Amino acid sequence: MSQCTAPVEGHRKPGSAAKCPVPSGAKHAPSAGLPRPTAQVVRLPKSSPARRRLADDLSAPPEVLAALVGDEEWHVREGVARNPSTPPGALTALATDGSGSMRATVAGNPSTPPEVLAVLAGDEFWDARRGVAQSPGTPPEVLATLTADGHGVVREEANKRIPSRMSERLGIDETNTDALNLLREERWWEMDANSPAVVVAKALHPNA
Repeated sequence: MSQCTAPVEGHRKPGSAAKCPVPSGAKHAPSAGLPRPTAQVVRLPKSSPARRRLADDLSAPPEVLAALVGDEEWHVREGVARNPSTPPGALTALATDGSGSMRATVAGNPSTPPEVLAVLAGDEFWDARRGVAQSPGTPPEVLATLTADGHGVVREEANKRIPSRMSERLGIDETNTDALNLLREERWWEMDANSPAVVVAKALHPNA
């Protein structure tokens, strides 16, 4: 048997090439402990209009949208922040953008993770907080805090959405305002349809 001529790094330990049964000239697959080839670099268009179209494309690959997060053009990044196909990690990065308008766009994206929305609920830019109040992905306890926000528009948006969120969670008709109001000042987001307080509220004010 001829000695293997495959690269030394293809063998598990020094000196094993002479005993290797692989035919001369063949190549080994890299062993598990060796570095793997790096992921292919995403190539982006040089044209700004082309990158804008790509940022708005709902079918754009996640890795492409993630690569556009660092684009020097604001409108490209804004398109990525608005695109519901943008991966959570990219939206998380854009949530720290220096532009309040950009953060508001992230808050309005239905794919933004709940933990990011929780952070944006405390954003200094009121339009970002309004986006959080409007998002169906906002944790209920965060939405409840926004009902006491310092800006009237944010409070209005949060209060507008509380009944539907309570109804969905507690099994109380959204039109049954008497039952919902009994629980509104409680920590209703920690309750369910079988919680004692909910049972009492429904007993006092049955659904129509």
